[in-house]
Amino acid sequence: MRAELPQRHALVGTDPIPFSLTPRLWTRAAWRAEASRCATLAEILEKVAHIVLRTEPLLRLYQFPEEFLQILATDPGYHRIAPILRLDGHYVNNVFRLLEVNAD
Repeated sequence: MRAELPQRHALVGTDPIPFSLTPRLWTRAAWRAEASRCATLAEILEKVAHIVLRTEPLLRLYQFPEEFLQILATDPGYHRIAPILRLDGHYVNNVFRLLEVNAD
């Protein structure tokens, strides 16, 4: 099974991605601090996305198909680019390691 981890993208560096069904318990202060960090990261992602969408050379770097560029140019009817945003990651020595960002 260990030999298959690289092909399954189940490594962080050279270590298996940690997995545990043990819940992470939070103090109120720790929860507020983590929520604040997530909100800050979401705002950074929003600002960068708005800049990319307004800057044609940056947008073209992504090499999206023309049909997708037309979709991106459509006004969604709300302010936020990603009104639903999920940050996936895990903790190593109590430090959150972001793995990916998922959005609508």
